Amino acid sequence: MENQHKFRDHLRSVSDLSDGIYRCQEQSSLQLREVEIRDTGALSAPDDIDGLMRLVSHHHSVEVMKCEIRKFIDSVPYGGIILDVGVGWGWHWLGLSVYRPDLLVCVLDFSLQSLVRAKKVLANESSNSFVYVCGNALNLKFESESINSYWSVQTLQHVDSFETAISEAHRVLVDGSQFVSYSLNTQPVVRSLYNVLGRSYVVNGEYSEGINLSRASTEQFAVVERIFGAPVEARYSEILFSPEILLNFPGRQNSLLGKIDNLLTGNSFYSRN
Repeated sequence: MENQHKFRDHLRSVSDLSDGIYRCQEQSSLQLREVEIRDTGALSAPDDIDGLMRLVSHHHSVEVMKCEIRKFIDSVPYGGIILDVGVGWGWHWLGLSVYRPDLLVCVLDFSLQSLVRAKKVLANESSNSFVYVCGNALNLKFESESINSYWSVQTLQHVDSFETAISEAHRVLVDGSQFVSYSLNTQPVVRSLYNVLGRSYVVNGEYSEGINLSRASTEQFAVVERIFGAPVEARYSEILFSPEILLNFPGRQNSLLGKIDNLLTGNSFYSRN
């Protein structure tokens, strides 16, 4: 597919390739601690997929995210290129090369060890389905209008400049393409519980050592609408799943509660900004 060949050729021209990973990273001094944390987590993760998925379920609802990624994939045009910003360990792309062998996914992360882990997780997938890029959401080394769909999960909530990240997303996307970003939102019930327990509930600030957090907000929606020139569609997912209060058992793979949680996706009654 001509657009995919052109995309690969451009990557070769602007980055170094080593061990199957393109290096486009320009490290920000503000991100060094976060990169270190992400690298350490990737290095210590289990090698077997079952153990890995158990660990993932502490941070994401596996059943919900599997359904969400399938809906997203179904919306991508034939022969399209997907950019996954902040891919982490790549588990949500398992099965792509069988389900949609026509697609190319550029998995990007600023943590080199996360990409090494993702390559292991996706080792049985077709090499034609993926390219691995160590890069930065704030300075994408791709040509303008070269990407068909943008997917990101809990990454843009941590970047140094949300507006810069959105501007870069808009630049690289083909006009009219889909932009999807999942972020933590402000949950009034959890926030009240934190207040009762005397814990700090971070909405916009340092979430943990070296990691900042800016939860989804109307201010962020306004930035996206201004740059893309289109209204934002806000949806809610992982409603029964809340690691912040250790309610993570609905996140397990094949969990019945996880499947029910997926049915609740989009229902703003349960959780709102």
